[in-house]
Amino acid sequence: MPKNVRKEIARLAGKTLTREARIAEVRAEDDAREITLAFSSEAPVERWFGLEVLRHDNGAADFSRLESGTAGLMFAHGRDPNFGVMPVGRVVEAWVDDDLVGRARVVFDDDEKSEQVWKKVKSGTLQGVSFGYTWGSHSYEFVQKGDVSSDGRFGPFDDDAVVVKKWEVLEISLEPVPADAGVGVGRAFDDMEPAVEETVERNEGGEETLENAVERTEIEQVKEPEVPAIDVEQELAAAIEAERVRVAEINAIADKFSVEADERNAWIAGGHTVEAVRKVVLDKQANEREAMKAVEVKIEEKDKYRNALTGALMSRVGFLSTKMGDVERSSGYEDFAGYSLVELARDCVRRAGMKATGHPNDIVARAMATDDFPYVLGNIANKSVLAGWESANETWPLVFNTGQVNNFHIHTAARAGELDDLDEIKESAEYKYGETSEQFEQYQVATYGKLFAVTRQMIVNDDIGQIAELPMKRGEAAARKVGDVAWAQITSNPVMGDTVTLFHASSHKNYVASGAAPSVATIGKGIEMMKLQKDISGKRRLNISPAFFVAPVTLEAAAEQFFNTVLIGGASDQPNLANPYSSKFTRVYEPRLDDDSPTAWYLFGPKGKTVTVFFLNGVQAPYLETKQGWNVDGVEYKVRIDVGAKAMDWRGVFKNNGTT
Repeated sequence: MPKNVRKEIARLAGKTLTREARIAEVRAEDDAREITLAFSSEAPVERWFGLEVLRHDNGAADFSRLESGTAGLMFAHGRDPNFGVMPVGRVVEAWVDDDLVGRARVVFDDDEKSEQVWKKVKSGTLQGVSFGYTWGSHSYEFVQKGDVSSDGRFGPFDDDAVVVKKWEVLEISLEPVPADAGVGVGRAFDDMEPAVEETVERNEGGEETLENAVERTEIEQVKEPEVPAIDVEQELAAAIEAERVRVAEINAIADKFSVEADERNAWIAGGHTVEAVRKVVLDKQANEREAMKAVEVKIEEKDKYRNALTGALMSRVGFLSTKMGDVERSSGYEDFAGYSLVELARDCVRRAGMKATGHPNDIVARAMATDDFPYVLGNIANKSVLAGWESANETWPLVFNTGQVNNFHIHTAARAGELDDLDEIKESAEYKYGETSEQFEQYQVATYGKLFAVTRQMIVNDDIGQIAELPMKRGEAAARKVGDVAWAQITSNPVMGDTVTLFHASSHKNYVASGAAPSVATIGKGIEMMKLQKDISGKRRLNISPAFFVAPVTLEAAAEQFFNTVLIGGASDQPNLANPYSSKFTRVYEPRLDDDSPTAWYLFGPKGKTVTVFFLNGVQAPYLETKQGWNVDGVEYKVRIDVGAKAMDWRGVFKNNGTT
């Protein structure tokens, strides 16, 4: 074979080639719309360069594309303008039989055009099958005229030949112009002898010569079939409408299930049917749901495990064991009850698939690298912080109001005065606008925090008490800090928005400097001063009734004796004089007031009239952050709280300096 011819043949590698064959007989079931066809054999086919043989042994034929569903059953390879590239069915399976013939089982679609082809096949009018295939650049051998293939299976050939060792089927097509009479739709398994052998037998019977049979076969191969008259415009319009409907339905499905543009465009360009697209989308949805369920189950199991470890540690800590209500008994914490911290660490390491043997120091180090052990330690730390926060006996929530801010800027609050009295409106007189006054108070929050650590030594020593106690004390410290900030608005006597201090005898009329211990007279004076307070404009009496009696702890015994005495006596002629303030107020005794003055006492109006305690974003509990220790060998924790306080008005509070 000349070199230039060989080069041209090499260029065929990777290109799509086709072969056709005449149908011998049809075997199909009407109900199933299914047929079995023989589409390929090892019979040589003439090409421009000579003969081409497709090997069918040793897995030479690759049918993976057919069986994957990406290739369909076509008509005339899509070159017929009435059908285009739309499939008329699908390939269910393909195989090479024992007689080295490629066969396939195909199912026809039920649309109008597919129905036309199906009827032609059943009636025997359509008697050809073709397939598109390709082969690679190193998957064939040249055989010279008169020679045989390297393994002796093929030849000698009467022309130059190419024997293809590996080839892939791209699609199968029903073909009105066949070429290889050895294959076809429904070809009987016992009727696959080469056509030439059948001709030779007939020649011996005296029916015709071999030369005449070959000549007749070649003429039949090139004979053009009769094609019925077709209204091209009508068929084209129908095809365009069908394509428009297909694209619209595919886009509707893609929109409903939020399919990306690239994927939907690939479906449209690839000629996918609506049913095929719907199946792909529904299968994908089902797979995603199953994956989500698997993730949910995994998360649920992890949470149960972590709750069990947390419960086991809580059961060992006295002040936390009372909070076992938030760890369900069904969580399995009893399985780990009595475990030391190192044993729990070892279980976390084992669960993570890591080596669970060795020195306790190594076990703890590995446990710190898992997801579960640091989480459990952090959970215990957080619960301990909140336990300390809640156990603090702070008094400010009884008396003061709370508010929130969303940043650390300085905030300004307006304090509006009372409106003017209503005027008498005489006949035909005009209504007048009233006047009001405003004053302003400024406030902001600050961050308060502290670090603590759970060290590796604590864990190895199984010091669970200290591990829980450290964060608990930080929780208590956070509660104390909020109390310090709140009561500092009373003890520091801050300057108000009018540039006068909160307690001022002349300007604010809420302070008695030369005071005395609580009595009917001194308390009565305080009530009188609060009720006579005027609004900002100085036009209206506010008539504020005190709701709280607040004093340092030093005065608690004497004050309680006074408020619990019903008859206080008086002059000799009034031995049964009643105590008008017996059980009158909510009484609060705050030790921070002792640090300022052990004798001064206060009357407060209803909550919201005096001090407001502000929290960032309304979070009224300490926040716990954690990270693997760098400065310490263990886990570091940071407790912080963002808080501020401001006395918003002086009219709702009265101070008596007490006995000095």
